[in-house]
Amino acid sequence: MIKKTGAWIKRHPIWSVLITLFLLFILYNIIKPEQPEYEYLTEAVVKGDIVRNVSASGKVRALNTINVGAEVSGQITQVFVDYNSPVTKGQVLAVIDPTRVGAQVNQGQAQVALAQAGLQQAQANAQKHAATWPCKNAITLGARRCPIRAFCPRPIWTLPKHS
Repeated sequence: MIKKTGAWIKRHPIWSVLITLFLLFILYNIIKPEQPEYEYLTEAVVKGDIVRNVSASGKVRALNTINVGAEVSGQITQVFVDYNSPVTKGQVLAVIDPTRVGAQVNQGQAQVALAQAGLQQAQANAQKHAATWPCKNAITLGARRCPIRAFCPRPIWTLPKHS
């Protein structure tokens, strides 16, 4: 059959080209995609701002970040800056509630006063016992008698007992 077709094409070249073009035209119309119908919207020209919406996904991160820390911790009572506000060195950013720190200061002052009272009591006891001590220059070092006999000839056990 192929030999017969080839011979017919050679005898009728004009009809062969026309038939081939017709078949290609039909094939193109079957295969070609349909163009969508466009609907054009028209509006009157209005002068105004151009708004552009951009949508993206992901995490938003700052270009410059600075870690801010405090020497004390506590609840913040006042904030003097807003988000993304420029700040300068030494500027007060927030106020921390001073009650907790104030209580620690008061406790420290009370401990100092207690230690000073203990010191005064020890000094008073030392003065009281120095007046009643039989040998003022004695160094006992845990001994029962004064180790330096030239300064303290009496034995230590003769000291009066105080309450």
